[in-house]
Amino acid sequence: MKEKIIFLDRDGTIIYDKEYVHKIEDLEFLPGAIEGLQKLSKDGYKFIIVTNQAGMARGYFSHAQASAFNDEMLLRLHRRGITILKTYMCLHHPKVSGDCACRKPNPGMVHQAIEDFKLDPSLCLFVGDKDCDIDLGAQFQARTFLVDNGQYEVKSTPSHRIKHLGEISEILEKEGPAGT
Repeated sequence: MKEKIIFLDRDGTIIYDKEYVHKIEDLEFLPGAIEGLQKLSKDGYKFIIVTNQAGMARGYFSHAQASAFNDEMLLRLHRRGITILKTYMCLHHPKVSGDCACRKPNPGMVHQAIEDFKLDPSLCLFVGDKDCDIDLGAQFQARTFLVDNGQYEVKSTPSHRIKHLGEISEILEKEGPAGT
């Protein structure tokens, strides 16, 4: 697929990162997230969410609760004209369920998306708020965007530091899309 794809983290990138978010009443979009995704959609980008959700492994919420939360988020995004192609969730935590291939920065979720959508990940963009998100994109020699919301200390070096998703379009207008 030669489409313009952005791999997005969920918590701290699209929505507020509250400890083990799983209750629908806790669903709150970050400033600039909706507008940024709308602009990127208009620019022809499509979105895939890759999210670590260790709260399930730790027993804080069930798979059904995680799915219901994601379904509500996707519905709210869809109502605003934003379509997410697919959401991939890692439901493991190394201290509880052991190591896995899907917990970011491990590339398992991206490899599954490559297979599902026939993607060239080096032509994709990777966006997140933690080292694991930036390190994931770097594995594919892709351009990375760190949403620097001040919640986490980030030691990795992203291609770009941004305050919110709305800044991505401005950068891409100046520098060109992924793969250029």
